[in-house]
Amino acid sequence: MFSSLTQESDRVTHRAVVQFLVRSLLALLVVGLATFFLASRVASREALHDAEVRGEGFATGVAAPLVNQGLREGHPLAVRRFDRVMRNRLAVGTISHIKVFDTEGRVIWADQPELVGRQYQFPPSVQVRLGRDFTVAGNPPDESFQQGDDEADADMYEVYAGAHDADGQPVVLETYWSSGSIDSQYDFVLWRLAPLSLGALLLLLVAIVPLGLSLARRLGRSMRERDRMLQHAVRASELERRRIAQTLHDDVVQDLAGLAYLLPTVTKHAPDVAGGVPVRATLVEATDLVKQDIAKLRAIIADVYPPALDAEGLGPALQELAVWAGRDGVRVTVETHGVDKLDRWRSRLAYRVVREGLLNVVHHAGASEAHVTVRWARRTGLEVSVRDNGCGGAIVIPESDSGHVGLRILHDVVADLGGRLTLSAAPEGGTELQASVPHDRDQDDVENLVTT
Repeated sequence: MFSSLTQESDRVTHRAVVQFLVRSLLALLVVGLATFFLASRVASREALHDAEVRGEGFATGVAAPLVNQGLREGHPLAVRRFDRVMRNRLAVGTISHIKVFDTEGRVIWADQPELVGRQYQFPPSVQVRLGRDFTVAGNPPDESFQQGDDEADADMYEVYAGAHDADGQPVVLETYWSSGSIDSQYDFVLWRLAPLSLGALLLLLVAIVPLGLSLARRLGRSMRERDRMLQHAVRASELERRRIAQTLHDDVVQDLAGLAYLLPTVTKHAPDVAGGVPVRATLVEATDLVKQDIAKLRAIIADVYPPALDAEGLGPALQELAVWAGRDGVRVTVETHGVDKLDRWRSRLAYRVVREGLLNVVHHAGASEAHVTVRWARRTGLEVSVRDNGCGGAIVIPESDSGHVGLRILHDVVADLGGRLTLSAAPEGGTELQASVPHDRDQDDVENLVTT
């Protein structure tokens, strides 16, 4: 069995390592996606800021100084001069469209001549800044920014810039910047910020994985050592239980049994009264006491080391408990499901729960009937119930100093296995002792707890 425990420890260690690696990779993926998202937002803001800077520079440094009264009034010479500079700039390709407005929203000049002279309403973000130097950029452009402009490209950055012309009059320039000329800034920020963050996370993972593997190996060694110590304790406990049962059976019980056979022989020839003492009645009483003690010792032997449990299985052992309780006037019915698939250690646990439950029924419940149910399935685990029709009583597990240490110890054993032991009032009256232990990989060490 020790080899199976060692294999289980190795499986636990391997499972812990796999879970650690999987969770680390999931954490890296989540943090990486969050980092990329944040980096993308930062890059977008930087690209938009770059469009604002370019639009402001073009408006204040190139376009606004060329706007004068002649251009406002449409003088051909002023228009040709302004048109030539703007067309040259459009030919470069970084700017796709240009419009020049006065503060009333009238188009003074546009790269599309048919728009000149039209009146537009500025978007709210521009209206509140009219008459001052300002810059407002949008990505993608607001529909309100494009009123009447059917050729506006949604992939462009639109920039409104307020400036003062050559005569000191406020003007507003609307420029559309191609995304290709701005997205280089986006890519520059994104592909430097994101790899930096992800690289740091990868380095952290590389540093943590060896530490996790080392801890897992230590855990495996610790579990193997623990299993080895528990196995020695189990074997010692099992040998001691057998020795106690054998000593009681071969020595004490045999001597008392001989005394029980001898006393009736002596009683036949003893006087009724000797010196005023009722000799025969005393011998009869002593014989009865010896027989009672023999029955109690045999019950203790079966309790310490129930032979039917290992030899015949849990079902017959439970029937023996039912017969024992029946001698005290409690009719016990037993119902089992799937117990033939139980290993010996879970069988011992179920046996202990039923035995403790029937002991409480016989000595404390004042019941005439009891029903025992034991179920086992790998999906639900081990479920044990002892229900009686007695007077009820305490519905909590007593403390260890209350005189009912059996239930307290059993409660702790079941709890150590990840299960629950409850004592509650049954719906139809009486008391019900319930134990449930889920099937789990760690419960393959149930032997260590049940037999110690």
